[in-house]
Amino acid sequence: MKIAWQNCSSLNDAEAVLFGVASSEESLYAGSEKAPQAIRAASLKYYSGSTLTGKRFVLHPESGPIKKKLYDIGNVFKDEVTEFVARIVGLHKLPVMLGGDHSCTLNALKGLASAHKRFSIVYFDAHLDMVASEGSFYGSVLSDASKLKQLKLSKSACIGFRAFREEELKSAKKNRLLLVPASKLEELSVAKVFSMIKERVCKNVYLSIDIDVIDPALAPGVSDPVAFGLTPLQLCSLAKKLAKLKLIGLDIVEVNPKRDKNDLTTALAAKLLAEILASLK
Repeated sequence: MKIAWQNCSSLNDAEAVLFGVASSEESLYAGSEKAPQAIRAASLKYYSGSTLTGKRFVLHPESGPIKKKLYDIGNVFKDEVTEFVARIVGLHKLPVMLGGDHSCTLNALKGLASAHKRFSIVYFDAHLDMVASEGSFYGSVLSDASKLKQLKLSKSACIGFRAFREEELKSAKKNRLLLVPASKLEELSVAKVFSMIKERVCKNVYLSIDIDVIDPALAPGVSDPVAFGLTPLQLCSLAKKLAKLKLIGLDIVEVNPKRDKNDLTTALAAKLLAEILASLK
């Protein structure tokens, strides 16, 4: 099964390469390992169909047709992600990852570090993910990533968080990470928050979206829901603006189909992916 918006037939022809990581080993609940296939299925169910003559069509994102040549290569194992991303970037293609739990992002960042001397991350999450006292897991992604000399946390941002430990907040401030909690984004406009991020980040940017950044009333299919999150429109609008920057990779992670209701979250993730891809410059 391929994502609905695949528009080329080989890796050689692709400008962006989509891959899934069927992993939930670091999540609070099992289920996110099923997300890559569930998101692909949602893209086909809700955003494509066939005409009366039997011809297949795909609904364009609101942002317009996807101009980048996109190839869905299937799934890779989590322990292969670093090498795989390094290979894709070495071929001058954009890696697009569907998780899986958020710890997969660290593996992708390590792959990017082999090709980029300096880059930022814009990290959407209900949590700060800067726990440094319990070893490596899905709640320590940014803490672990701070050890990569190529990643500049002082030039990065965490958006939409509203659950954190005291040690995480101290670490984030120590690393001079730009912090925009969900409540602050509600007070400010999407345009203002984008301006704040744009002024902060390096030329090269990695975009990571944990779907639990959205309020669980609107996206229930997550492993660690936290109330009072972003709306889907806030997330999509800001992500589309970020796609106009020089993205060197992106991911959507932590969708948990086992905890979803009527495919709301998988369908949302598929649509979000399409809007970001259509907004890439």
